[in-house]
Amino acid sequence: MLRKRPGYLTFRCNICDSVTEEHLARFGREDPTCGSCRSSVRMRTILHGLSLALFGEPLSLGEFPEDRGIRGIGLSDWETYSSRLEAKLGYTNTYYHCEPRLDITSVDRPPDEPYDFLIASDVFEHVAPPVDAAFANARRLLKDSGVLVFSVPFQLDAPTVEHFPDLHEYALDRDASGYVLRNRTRDGRDEEFRDLTFHGGLGSTLEMRVFGQQDLMQRLERAGFPHVFPLNQPYFEFGIVHAARFSYPLLASAQPLPIPAGCFDWAVPGESRALPPDVAGISQWGPASAPAGEQVVLWFTGQHLRAGELRVLIGGQPLADVVTSAAADTLTSTLPDELTRHPGKYTVEVTRNEKPIFTALFQVRPGSGMPS
Repeated sequence: MLRKRPGYLTFRCNICDSVTEEHLARFGREDPTCGSCRSSVRMRTILHGLSLALFGEPLSLGEFPEDRGIRGIGLSDWETYSSRLEAKLGYTNTYYHCEPRLDITSVDRPPDEPYDFLIASDVFEHVAPPVDAAFANARRLLKDSGVLVFSVPFQLDAPTVEHFPDLHEYALDRDASGYVLRNRTRDGRDEEFRDLTFHGGLGSTLEMRVFGQQDLMQRLERAGFPHVFPLNQPYFEFGIVHAARFSYPLLASAQPLPIPAGCFDWAVPGESRALPPDVAGISQWGPASAPAGEQVVLWFTGQHLRAGELRVLIGGQPLADVVTSAAADTLTSTLPDELTRHPGKYTVEVTRNEKPIFTALFQVRPGSGMPS
């Protein structure tokens, strides 16, 4: 096992099951943080959400049961996890440009056997307008009990921005100044767009829009997905740490899903839940217990967790190595070896400028060969 250090997270990738240690400041949405398969937080969260929706618990992909009766499709899914999914479930990855082909904007009729799940990870921001057809077709492909595992970049407290609202007959060209999108509208007007944004490449990865959170929720509901579960909470065991408070994946369904408590926290779609800048808050922490003799790094995640203002105390004694990560609003601190040798319960307290902002109880459990 890798040695645990404050400021670093040691996690097991839920895609490839390898163990990695990485600094919390490097957990951007698209950063390849798994040392083996190079998965990002987004990719691991997509599989985490699928596990919660299908099995009601957080399983790694290697722990998924082999069940071809669970049927699903992906829209240009990442090959590293799609190949593993195909070995476990009745799942097929589809593509816009080659076989097996699926154009999510053009589904003639519902399939004879609707699917249990559909994965659309960072696809709908590239769909040509009107994008509502893609949402409606996603619902048509699923059972009433099916789940859409979904992600797009989105903004908080902002409207959806359509870059090319009148797109009709268009082509992507290149001239001396770079790429240009030329369009002829339905009413015969010629348009030209430069300063284009591409995601991960060129051509079909052209960004068509940036969603707003509230508009995204409304589009999902209109398409028949009234139940939405944001996967915005960290799951440190799988290296899931959301540095930003937006653009995280979500689950959407026509029926309620049995998602375990604590896996999501989104009170009102579109409502900002940010604390004032002068107020620090902790929303989750862990681990709440550990066997005696194990090296333990406590982690806390919340808002405005700034270095120099925070102290962590256990049993009333301050810890020396407190590390904050502004990128992930995360605080970590290593427990002293002397404490973790002895089973018992200890009060954990976090203070900001000497004022308590969080209190909990940590338990050292009897370990193998340790006195009880």
